[in-house]
Formats: sequence, structure tokens, C-alpha cells
Amino acid sequence: MVMKNSHCPRVRRRKMAWHLAHELKAIKSAMKELLDHSHSQMASIQDEMKSMNAEMKGMRNDVKNIRDKCDAMEKSLQKTQNANSNLQETDTNFRDRMHSQFDDV
Repeated sequence: MVMKNSHCPRVRRRKMAWHLAHELKAIKSAMKELLDHSHSQMASIQDEMKSMNAEMKGMRNDVKNIRDKCDAMEKSLQKTQNANSNLQETDTNFRDRMHSQFDDV
């Protein structure tokens, strides 16, 4: 019966190669797992960014609508102020005419 010498250089190289191959497989497996995990994280981040962009677009539309309403209210206020000024002028003119009519009597 022939006994293998585990101290023989060729046997040591084979054992080393076998261990290195298994370590390489484990490293490849771990790297693949990390890559898959990072891809899923990237996809969820992209989905979150899309929803945030949609939300921001909605907010911009809301701001635009509020600005439009403010502009309309400002115009309405200006019209009201103009009408009030005209009414005061008319009232003053009317009072002056009434006073002048009574002064004439």
C-alpha cells in the first residue's frame, strides 16, 4: 500500500489550490449577494426619488394655484378700493351740493 505524503510539495500545492478555489467561490458568492442587495437598494431609492419628484410637482402646482388666487384677490381688492374711492368722491360731491343748496336758501 502506497501512502501519500502530505508534506510533498505537489500535495501541498493541490491542497492550497483546493482551499483557494473554495475561498474564491465563497468570495464570488458574497460579492454576488452584495451586488444583488445593492441593486435592490438602488431600485428602491429610484422609486422613492420618483415618488418625491411627483410630490414636488404637485407642490409646485399648489404654489402656482395659490399665487394665482392671491393675484386674483389683489385685483379684486384694488377694484374694491377704487370703487370705494369713487363712492367717497360721489358722496363728498353730493354733500357739497346739498350744503350749497341749503346755503342758498
